[in-house]
Amino acid sequence: MSLHVDGNKIKDASGNTVYLRGANYFHMKNDHTGQWLTSSGDVVGNYFDWETRVKPAIIENFDVMARYKLNLFRIHTCAQDWLQTPDYAARMKELASLAQARGIYVIFDIYDISNTTYGQPQMPYPPYSIAGDELILPDEQAFIDLWALIANAMKGSPNVIFELFNEPVGLWDAWMNTCQKCIARIRQITTTPIIIQWYWQASKWMNMKIYADDARTQGVNIIIGTHTYSDSTVDANNQSVNTIEGLQNFMLESGIADVATRRPILCTELGGVFGSSFQMIWLSNIIDVFYAAGVGFTAWVWNQYSHVEGLLTGLANFTFTEKGTIITLKSLSYSPITPPLFPCPFCALEFATELELANHITLVHPQIVYVCPHCGAQFSTPEELVAHLVSVHPPAKPSGCFIATACYGSPTHMRVCELRAIKNGLVARSTMAQWLYRLYYVFSPSIANLIREREDLKKPVRKVIEWWMKANV
Repeated sequence: MSLHVDGNKIKDASGNTVYLRGANYFHMKNDHTGQWLTSSGDVVGNYFDWETRVKPAIIENFDVMARYKLNLFRIHTCAQDWLQTPDYAARMKELASLAQARGIYVIFDIYDISNTTYGQPQMPYPPYSIAGDELILPDEQAFIDLWALIANAMKGSPNVIFELFNEPVGLWDAWMNTCQKCIARIRQITTTPIIIQWYWQASKWMNMKIYADDARTQGVNIIIGTHTYSDSTVDANNQSVNTIEGLQNFMLESGIADVATRRPILCTELGGVFGSSFQMIWLSNIIDVFYAAGVGFTAWVWNQYSHVEGLLTGLANFTFTEKGTIITLKSLSYSPITPPLFPCPFCALEFATELELANHITLVHPQIVYVCPHCGAQFSTPEELVAHLVSVHPPAKPSGCFIATACYGSPTHMRVCELRAIKNGLVARSTMAQWLYRLYYVFSPSIANLIREREDLKKPVRKVIEWWMKANV
Protein backbone atom coordinates (compact mmCIF):
# COMPACT_ATOMS: atom_id res chain seq x y z
CA MET A 1 0.00 0.00 0.00
CA SER A 2 2.97 2.33 0.23
CA LEU A 3 2.61 5.59 -1.69
CA HIS A 4 5.09 7.87 -3.39
CA VAL A 5 4.98 11.20 -5.20
CA ASP A 6 5.63 11.18 -8.95
CA GLY A 7 5.40 14.69 -10.42
CA ASN A 8 1.92 15.95 -9.53
CA LYS A 9 0.55 12.46 -8.86
CA ILE A 10 0.36 10.20 -5.81
CA LYS A 11 1.07 6.62 -6.85
CA ASP A 12 1.17 3.18 -5.26
CA ALA A 13 4.04 0.69 -5.42
CA SER A 14 2.76 -0.63 -8.77
CA GLY A 15 2.83 2.84 -10.34
CA ASN A 16 -0.96 3.30 -10.32
CA THR A 17 -2.28 6.78 -9.57
CA VAL A 18 -4.22 6.81 -6.29
CA TYR A 19 -7.03 9.33 -5.75
CA LEU A 20 -7.25 9.92 -2.00
CA ARG A 21 -10.65 10.81 -0.51
CA GLY A 22 -12.03 10.26 2.94
CA ALA A 23 -12.95 11.92 6.21
CA ASN A 24 -11.50 13.65 9.26
CA TYR A 25 -11.74 12.29 12.78
CA PHE A 26 -11.74 14.93 15.51
CA HIS A 27 -12.29 12.93 18.68
CA MET A 28 -8.82 11.41 19.12
CA LYS A 29 -7.46 14.78 20.24
CA ASN A 30 -9.51 15.00 23.44
CA ASP A 31 -10.15 11.32 24.08
CA HIS A 32 -7.05 9.24 23.47
CA THR A 33 -8.98 6.16 22.32
CA GLY A 34 -11.53 8.19 20.36
CA GLN A 35 -15.32 8.32 20.49
CA TRP A 36 -16.53 5.76 17.96
CA LEU A 37 -20.06 5.26 16.74
CA THR A 38 -21.28 1.67 16.56
CA SER A 39 -23.92 -0.05 14.46
CA SER A 40 -26.23 -0.03 17.49
CA GLY A 41 -26.00 3.76 17.74
CA ASP A 42 -23.88 3.68 20.91
CA VAL A 43 -20.61 5.61 21.32
CA VAL A 44 -17.55 3.91 22.82
CA GLY A 45 -14.31 5.59 23.81
CA ASN A 46 -11.96 6.42 26.64
CA TYR A 47 -13.75 4.60 29.45
CA PHE A 48 -14.30 1.38 27.47
CA ASP A 49 -12.00 -1.60 27.15
CA TRP A 50 -9.76 -1.31 24.08
CA GLU A 51 -9.85 -4.97 23.04
CA THR A 52 -13.50 -5.80 23.62
CA ARG A 53 -15.25 -2.51 22.83
CA VAL A 54 -13.06 0.10 21.13
CA LYS A 55 -11.34 -2.08 18.52
CA PRO A 56 -14.60 -3.67 17.31
CA ALA A 57 -16.08 -0.17 16.97
CA ILE A 58 -13.07 1.03 14.95
CA ILE A 59 -13.40 -2.02 12.68
CA GLU A 60 -17.10 -1.26 12.12
CA ASN A 61 -16.28 2.33 11.12
CA PHE A 62 -13.46 1.29 8.77
CA ASP A 63 -15.68 -1.37 7.19
CA VAL A 64 -18.28 1.31 6.40
CA MET A 65 -15.59 3.51 4.85
CA ALA A 66 -14.29 0.63 2.73
CA ARG A 67 -17.82 -0.20 1.54
CA TYR A 68 -18.08 3.30 0.06
CA LYS A 69 -14.51 3.30 -1.32
CA LEU A 70 -13.31 5.99 1.10
CA ASN A 71 -9.59 5.33 1.36
CA LEU A 72 -8.29 8.07 3.68
CA PHE A 73 -8.83 8.79 7.40
CA ARG A 74 -7.25 11.87 8.98
CA ILE A 75 -6.84 11.90 12.76
CA HIS A 76 -6.18 14.93 14.96
CA THR A 77 -3.77 13.89 17.70
CA CYS A 78 -2.32 15.57 20.78
CA ALA A 79 1.40 15.93 21.49
CA GLN A 80 0.97 15.13 25.17
CA ASP A 81 -0.74 11.80 24.38
CA TRP A 82 2.16 10.68 22.18
CA LEU A 83 4.63 11.64 24.88
CA GLN A 84 2.88 10.63 28.10
CA THR A 85 -0.24 8.46 27.62
CA PRO A 86 0.59 4.76 28.20
CA ASP A 87 0.12 2.51 25.13
CA TYR A 88 -0.98 5.47 22.97
CA ALA A 89 1.65 4.91 20.25
CA ALA A 90 0.97 1.15 20.24
CA ARG A 91 -2.76 1.75 19.84
CA MET A 92 -2.24 4.20 16.98
CA LYS A 93 -0.03 1.57 15.31
CA GLU A 94 -2.81 -1.00 15.75
CA LEU A 95 -5.40 1.45 14.41
CA ALA A 96 -3.23 1.95 11.32
CA SER A 97 -3.03 -1.83 10.89
CA LEU A 98 -6.84 -2.15 11.08
CA ALA A 99 -7.12 0.55 8.40
CA GLN A 100 -4.47 -1.12 6.23
CA ALA A 101 -6.43 -4.38 6.23
CA ARG A 102 -9.30 -2.48 4.63
CA GLY A 103 -7.30 -0.53 2.07
CA ILE A 104 -7.44 2.75 4.03
CA TYR A 105 -4.59 5.24 4.47
CA VAL A 106 -4.27 7.15 7.75
CA ILE A 107 -3.03 10.73 8.25
CA PHE A 108 -1.69 11.55 11.70
CA ASP A 109 -1.34 15.26 12.45
CA ILE A 110 -0.56 17.26 15.57
CA TYR A 111 -3.55 19.41 16.49
CA ASP A 112 -2.87 20.54 20.04
CA ILE A 113 -0.07 20.31 22.56
CA SER A 114 -1.80 19.64 25.89
CA ASN A 115 -4.64 17.19 26.48
CA THR A 116 -5.99 19.29 29.34
CA THR A 117 -6.67 22.48 27.38
CA TYR A 118 -9.06 23.05 24.47
CA GLY A 119 -7.82 24.49 21.20
CA GLN A 120 -4.59 24.58 19.31
CA PRO A 121 -1.71 27.06 19.40
CA GLN A 122 -0.68 29.05 16.36
CA MET A 123 2.58 27.11 16.22
CA PRO A 124 3.93 23.97 17.96
CA TYR A 125 6.77 25.84 19.65
CA PRO A 126 7.17 29.06 21.73
CA PRO A 127 5.93 31.71 21.96
CA TYR A 128 2.69 29.82 22.63
CA SER A 129 -0.79 31.31 22.39
CA ILE A 130 -2.08 28.86 25.04
CA ALA A 131 -0.55 28.96 28.53
CA GLY A 132 0.89 25.66 29.73
CA ASP A 133 1.83 24.26 26.32
CA GLU A 134 5.47 25.16 27.01
CA LEU A 135 5.48 22.47 29.74
CA ILE A 136 4.87 19.79 27.08
CA LEU A 137 6.98 21.11 24.17
CA PRO A 138 9.39 23.67 25.63
CA ASP A 139 11.13 24.51 22.34
CA GLU A 140 11.47 23.73 18.63
CA GLN A 141 13.77 20.76 19.30
CA ALA A 142 11.09 19.13 21.45
CA PHE A 143 8.69 19.32 18.49
CA ILE A 144 11.29 17.73 16.20
CA ASP A 145 11.89 14.99 18.80
CA LEU A 146 8.13 14.39 18.97
CA TRP A 147 8.06 13.63 15.25
CA ALA A 148 11.04 11.32 15.67
CA LEU A 149 9.02 9.41 18.29
CA ILE A 150 5.99 9.20 15.96
CA ALA A 151 8.17 8.09 13.02
CA ASN A 152 9.70 5.31 15.12
CA ALA A 153 6.27 4.20 16.34
CA MET A 154 4.81 4.07 12.81
CA LYS A 155 7.85 2.65 11.03
CA GLY A 156 6.80 -0.28 8.86
CA SER A 157 3.18 0.89 8.43
CA PRO A 158 2.89 1.45 4.65
CA ASN A 159 -0.48 3.22 4.85
CA VAL A 160 0.57 6.03 7.21
CA ILE A 161 0.92 9.67 6.11
CA PHE A 162 2.31 12.42 8.35
CA GLU A 163 0.95 15.98 8.54
CA LEU A 164 3.35 18.01 10.63
CA PHE A 165 0.89 20.45 12.20
CA ASN A 166 -2.72 21.49 11.70
CA GLU A 167 -3.20 25.05 10.39
CA PRO A 168 0.18 26.66 11.18
CA VAL A 169 -0.23 30.46 11.25
CA GLY A 170 3.07 31.81 12.64
CA LEU A 171 6.01 33.40 10.84
CA TRP A 172 6.64 31.91 7.37
CA ASP A 173 10.43 31.53 7.45
CA ALA A 174 10.52 30.12 10.97
CA TRP A 175 7.90 27.49 10.09
CA MET A 176 9.63 26.57 6.82
CA ASN A 177 12.89 26.01 8.64
CA THR A 178 11.21 23.92 11.34
CA CYS A 179 9.56 21.80 8.65
CA GLN A 180 12.94 21.14 7.04
CA LYS A 181 14.39 19.98 10.36
CA CYS A 182 11.39 17.72 11.09
CA ILE A 183 11.47 16.15 7.63
CA ALA A 184 15.22 15.52 7.84
CA ARG A 185 14.78 13.83 11.24
CA ILE A 186 11.87 11.68 10.02
CA ARG A 187 13.83 10.60 6.94
CA GLN A 188 16.67 9.39 9.17
CA ILE A 189 14.22 6.93 10.68
CA THR A 190 12.06 5.93 7.73
CA THR A 191 12.10 6.99 4.08
CA THR A 192 8.63 5.68 3.31
CA PRO A 193 5.93 8.05 4.60
CA ILE A 194 4.58 10.87 2.52
CA ILE A 195 4.62 14.13 4.48
CA ILE A 196 2.01 16.88 4.12
CA GLN A 197 3.51 20.32 4.50
CA TRP A 198 1.59 23.56 4.33
CA TYR A 199 0.96 27.02 5.69
CA TRP A 200 -2.47 28.40 6.61
CA GLN A 201 -2.28 31.68 4.71
CA ALA A 202 -1.09 29.82 1.61
CA SER A 203 -4.52 28.28 1.11
CA LYS A 204 -6.87 30.80 2.69
CA TRP A 205 -5.37 33.96 1.22
CA MET A 206 -4.40 32.68 -2.22
CA ASN A 207 -0.63 32.38 -1.80
CA MET A 208 -0.55 28.72 -2.85
CA LYS A 209 1.81 29.26 -5.78
CA ILE A 210 4.35 31.22 -3.71
CA TYR A 211 4.33 28.51 -1.06
CA ALA A 212 4.61 25.57 -3.47
CA ASP A 213 7.52 27.20 -5.31
CA ASP A 214 9.51 27.75 -2.12
CA ALA A 215 12.61 25.54 -2.33
CA ARG A 216 11.94 24.32 1.21
CA THR A 217 8.81 22.47 0.05
CA GLN A 218 10.54 20.63 -2.80
CA GLY A 219 11.65 17.46 -0.98
CA VAL A 220 10.95 13.85 -1.91
CA ASN A 221 7.43 12.58 -1.17
CA ILE A 222 6.07 15.96 -0.07
CA ILE A 223 2.40 16.83 -0.61
CA ILE A 224 1.13 20.40 -0.54
CA GLY A 225 -1.73 20.66 1.93
CA THR A 226 -4.69 23.02 2.06
CA HIS A 227 -8.04 23.48 3.83
CA THR A 228 -11.10 24.56 1.89
CA TYR A 229 -14.41 25.76 3.30
CA SER A 230 -17.30 27.39 1.49
CA ASP A 231 -16.41 30.82 2.89
CA SER A 232 -12.88 30.57 1.44
CA THR A 233 -13.92 29.91 -2.19
CA VAL A 234 -14.74 33.45 -3.27
CA ASP A 235 -14.93 35.53 -6.43
CA ALA A 236 -13.27 38.87 -7.20
CA ASN A 237 -15.89 40.63 -5.03
CA ASN A 238 -15.12 38.35 -2.07
CA GLN A 239 -18.49 36.60 -2.43
CA SER A 240 -18.75 32.85 -1.86
CA VAL A 241 -19.34 30.85 -5.05
CA ASN A 242 -20.81 27.37 -5.49
CA THR A 243 -21.14 26.86 -9.25
CA ILE A 244 -18.73 24.74 -11.27
CA GLU A 245 -17.65 27.81 -13.26
CA GLY A 246 -17.22 29.95 -10.16
CA LEU A 247 -15.18 27.28 -8.38
CA GLN A 248 -13.02 26.71 -11.44
CA ASN A 249 -12.29 30.45 -11.52
CA PHE A 250 -11.40 30.32 -7.82
CA MET A 251 -8.95 27.48 -8.52
CA LEU A 252 -7.30 29.58 -11.25
CA GLU A 253 -7.18 32.83 -9.28
CA SER A 254 -5.92 31.22 -6.07
CA GLY A 255 -3.09 29.45 -7.87
CA ILE A 256 -4.32 25.99 -6.84
CA ALA A 257 -5.00 24.98 -10.46
CA ASP A 258 -1.48 25.99 -11.51
CA VAL A 259 0.19 24.23 -8.59
CA ALA A 260 -1.87 21.07 -9.23
CA THR A 261 -0.21 20.69 -12.63
CA ARG A 262 3.21 20.41 -10.93
CA ARG A 263 2.70 19.23 -7.34
CA PRO A 264 0.25 16.87 -5.62
CA ILE A 265 -2.29 18.75 -3.48
CA LEU A 266 -4.43 17.27 -0.72
CA CYS A 267 -7.24 19.22 0.90
CA THR A 268 -7.06 17.77 4.39
CA GLU A 269 -10.20 19.59 5.54
CA LEU A 270 -13.14 20.05 3.18
CA GLY A 271 -16.46 21.27 4.54
CA GLY A 272 -17.89 23.35 7.31
CA VAL A 273 -21.27 24.04 8.87
CA PHE A 274 -23.93 22.74 6.48
CA GLY A 275 -27.68 22.90 6.22
CA SER A 276 -28.47 25.16 3.26
CA SER A 277 -28.95 24.12 -0.35
CA PHE A 278 -26.16 26.57 -1.32
CA GLN A 279 -23.67 24.65 0.82
CA MET A 280 -24.76 21.25 -0.46
CA ILE A 281 -24.40 22.38 -4.06
CA TRP A 282 -21.01 23.83 -3.15
CA LEU A 283 -19.87 20.53 -1.62
CA SER A 284 -20.92 18.47 -4.62
CA ASN A 285 -19.35 20.87 -7.12
CA ILE A 286 -16.07 21.50 -5.28
CA ILE A 287 -15.44 17.75 -5.13
CA ASP A 288 -15.95 17.50 -8.90
CA VAL A 289 -13.65 20.48 -9.51
CA PHE A 290 -11.02 19.02 -7.18
CA TYR A 291 -11.24 15.60 -8.85
CA ALA A 292 -10.75 17.13 -12.29
CA ALA A 293 -7.57 18.81 -10.99
CA GLY A 294 -6.39 15.68 -9.15
CA VAL A 295 -6.82 17.29 -5.72
CA GLY A 296 -7.78 14.73 -3.06
CA PHE A 297 -9.70 15.54 0.13
CA THR A 298 -10.75 14.51 3.60
CA ALA A 299 -14.22 15.78 4.47
CA TRP A 300 -14.87 17.54 7.75
CA VAL A 301 -15.96 15.52 9.72
CA TRP A 302 -16.78 11.77 10.17
CA ASN A 303 -18.62 11.96 13.53
CA GLN A 304 -20.72 14.99 14.35
CA TYR A 305 -19.32 17.16 17.12
CA SER A 306 -20.53 20.41 18.66
CA HIS A 307 -22.36 22.46 15.98
CA VAL A 308 -20.61 20.84 13.01
CA GLU A 309 -22.61 18.27 11.06
CA GLY A 310 -20.81 14.99 10.49
CA LEU A 311 -21.03 12.52 7.64
CA LEU A 312 -22.86 10.16 10.02
CA THR A 313 -26.17 10.98 11.70
CA GLY A 314 -25.26 9.23 14.96
CA LEU A 315 -28.21 6.86 14.55
CA ALA A 316 -27.96 3.08 14.38
CA ASN A 317 -26.62 1.24 11.33
CA PHE A 318 -24.29 4.07 10.26
CA THR A 319 -26.88 6.16 8.43
CA PHE A 320 -25.52 9.17 6.52
CA THR A 321 -26.51 12.81 6.64
CA GLU A 322 -27.16 14.64 3.37
CA LYS A 323 -23.56 15.78 3.50
CA GLY A 324 -22.37 12.20 4.09
CA THR A 325 -24.52 10.94 1.24
CA ILE A 326 -22.89 13.40 -1.17
CA ILE A 327 -19.39 12.37 -0.04
CA THR A 328 -20.03 8.63 -0.27
CA LEU A 329 -21.78 8.74 -3.64
CA LYS A 330 -19.02 10.90 -5.09
CA SER A 331 -16.46 8.44 -3.75
CA LEU A 332 -18.24 5.53 -5.42
CA SER A 333 -18.48 7.43 -8.71
CA TYR A 334 -14.71 7.99 -8.69
CA SER A 335 -13.97 4.30 -8.10
CA PRO A 336 -12.92 2.08 -11.01
CA ILE A 337 -15.92 0.82 -12.97
CA THR A 338 -14.60 -2.75 -12.99
CA PRO A 339 -15.07 -4.29 -9.52
CA PRO A 340 -12.20 -6.07 -7.76
CA LEU A 341 -11.73 -9.70 -8.75
CA PHE A 342 -10.99 -11.38 -5.42
CA PRO A 343 -13.75 -11.28 -2.75
CA CYS A 344 -12.89 -12.23 0.80
CA PRO A 345 -14.62 -15.54 1.68
CA PHE A 346 -15.20 -14.35 5.27
CA CYS A 347 -16.57 -10.81 4.81
CA ALA A 348 -17.90 -8.39 2.17
CA LEU A 349 -14.59 -6.77 1.17
CA GLU A 350 -12.94 -7.35 -2.23
CA PHE A 351 -9.37 -6.98 -3.45
CA ALA A 352 -7.60 -6.35 -6.73
CA THR A 353 -4.85 -8.95 -6.26
CA GLU A 354 -4.40 -12.36 -4.63
CA LEU A 355 -1.63 -10.93 -2.42
CA GLU A 356 -3.88 -8.16 -1.05
CA LEU A 357 -6.58 -10.74 -0.30
CA ALA A 358 -4.09 -13.01 1.49
CA ASN A 359 -2.76 -10.09 3.56
CA HIS A 360 -6.31 -9.09 4.47
CA ILE A 361 -7.20 -12.61 5.64
CA THR A 362 -4.02 -12.81 7.71
CA LEU A 363 -4.73 -9.48 9.48
CA VAL A 364 -8.51 -9.58 9.85
CA HIS A 365 -9.46 -13.28 9.96
CA PRO A 366 -6.67 -15.07 11.84
CA GLN A 367 -7.59 -18.75 12.12
CA ILE A 368 -5.71 -22.02 12.65
CA VAL A 369 -7.62 -23.62 9.76
CA TYR A 370 -8.93 -21.77 6.69
CA VAL A 371 -12.02 -23.43 5.24
CA CYS A 372 -13.16 -22.89 1.66
CA PRO A 373 -16.75 -21.59 1.83
CA HIS A 374 -17.58 -23.27 -1.50
CA CYS A 375 -16.42 -26.86 -1.03
CA GLY A 376 -15.25 -27.16 2.59
CA ALA A 377 -11.58 -27.88 1.79
CA GLN A 378 -9.25 -26.91 4.66
CA PHE A 379 -5.93 -25.06 4.46
CA SER A 380 -3.30 -24.04 7.00
CA THR A 381 -2.45 -20.61 5.51
CA PRO A 382 -4.45 -17.84 3.80
CA GLU A 383 -2.14 -18.06 0.78
CA GLU A 384 -3.13 -21.70 0.24
CA LEU A 385 -6.83 -20.82 0.57
CA VAL A 386 -6.52 -17.96 -1.93
CA ALA A 387 -4.67 -20.16 -4.43
CA HIS A 388 -7.45 -22.73 -4.09
CA LEU A 389 -10.19 -20.09 -4.54
CA VAL A 390 -8.53 -18.70 -7.66
CA SER A 391 -7.90 -22.08 -9.31
CA VAL A 392 -11.00 -24.03 -8.27
CA HIS A 393 -13.63 -21.32 -7.67
CA PRO A 394 -12.62 -18.36 -9.86
CA PRO A 395 -14.77 -15.24 -9.40
CA ALA A 396 -17.25 -14.45 -12.11
CA LYS A 397 -16.11 -12.16 -14.91
CA PRO A 398 -17.06 -8.57 -13.97
CA SER A 399 -20.00 -7.17 -15.90
CA GLY A 400 -21.88 -3.92 -16.00
CA CYS A 401 -25.21 -3.06 -14.32
CA PHE A 402 -27.09 -3.06 -17.61
CA ILE A 403 -30.59 -2.11 -16.44
CA ALA A 404 -29.39 0.63 -14.06
CA THR A 405 -27.09 2.04 -16.75
CA ALA A 406 -30.04 2.16 -19.17
CA CYS A 407 -32.16 4.00 -16.57
CA TYR A 408 -29.57 6.56 -15.48
CA GLY A 409 -27.77 6.96 -18.80
CA SER A 410 -24.17 6.25 -17.75
CA PRO A 411 -22.19 3.43 -16.03
CA THR A 412 -20.48 6.14 -13.91
CA HIS A 413 -23.71 7.75 -12.64
CA MET A 414 -23.62 7.96 -8.82
CA ARG A 415 -26.66 5.69 -8.39
CA VAL A 416 -25.18 3.06 -10.72
CA CYS A 417 -21.88 3.12 -8.79
CA GLU A 418 -23.68 2.80 -5.46
CA LEU A 419 -25.83 -0.06 -6.79
CA ARG A 420 -22.69 -1.83 -8.03
CA ALA A 421 -21.05 -1.54 -4.61
CA ILE A 422 -24.12 -2.97 -2.83
CA LYS A 423 -24.39 -5.80 -5.37
CA ASN A 424 -20.71 -6.70 -4.99
CA GLY A 425 -21.10 -6.96 -1.22
CA LEU A 426 -24.13 -9.25 -1.52
CA VAL A 427 -22.44 -11.47 -4.09
CA ALA A 428 -19.36 -11.82 -1.88
CA ARG A 429 -21.47 -12.92 1.12
CA SER A 430 -24.17 -15.15 -0.37
CA THR A 431 -24.15 -18.23 -2.58
CA MET A 432 -27.78 -17.52 -3.50
CA ALA A 433 -26.82 -13.97 -4.54
CA GLN A 434 -24.07 -15.39 -6.76
CA TRP A 435 -26.60 -17.66 -8.49
CA LEU A 436 -29.09 -14.80 -8.97
CA TYR A 437 -26.24 -12.58 -10.20
CA ARG A 438 -25.46 -15.02 -13.01
CA LEU A 439 -29.16 -15.44 -13.86
CA TYR A 440 -29.54 -11.65 -14.03
CA TYR A 441 -26.91 -11.40 -16.74
CA VAL A 442 -28.76 -13.91 -18.90
CA PHE A 443 -31.87 -11.73 -19.17
CA SER A 444 -30.80 -8.17 -18.31
CA PRO A 445 -29.21 -7.07 -21.65
CA SER A 446 -32.47 -7.46 -23.59
CA ILE A 447 -34.46 -5.73 -20.80
CA ALA A 448 -31.93 -2.89 -20.74
CA ASN A 449 -32.25 -2.42 -24.50
CA LEU A 450 -36.04 -2.04 -24.10
CA ILE A 451 -35.71 0.47 -21.23
CA ARG A 452 -33.11 2.49 -23.11
CA GLU A 453 -35.64 3.20 -25.86
CA ARG A 454 -38.62 3.89 -23.54
CA GLU A 455 -38.52 7.08 -21.47
CA ASP A 456 -41.85 6.14 -19.84
CA LEU A 457 -40.20 3.04 -18.31
CA LYS A 458 -37.11 4.70 -16.87
CA LYS A 459 -38.76 6.57 -13.98
CA PRO A 460 -40.69 3.59 -12.49
CA VAL A 461 -37.66 1.31 -12.87
CA ARG A 462 -35.49 3.92 -11.12
CA LYS A 463 -37.94 3.91 -8.20
CA VAL A 464 -37.70 0.12 -7.94
CA ILE A 465 -33.87 0.28 -8.03
CA GLU A 466 -33.71 2.96 -5.34
CA TRP A 467 -36.18 1.05 -3.13
CA TRP A 468 -34.02 -2.09 -3.48
CA MET A 469 -30.85 -0.15 -2.66
CA LYS A 470 -32.36 1.29 0.54
CA ALA A 471 -33.49 -2.18 1.58
CA ASN A 472 -30.01 -3.66 1.12
CA VAL A 473 -27.63 -1.00 2.46
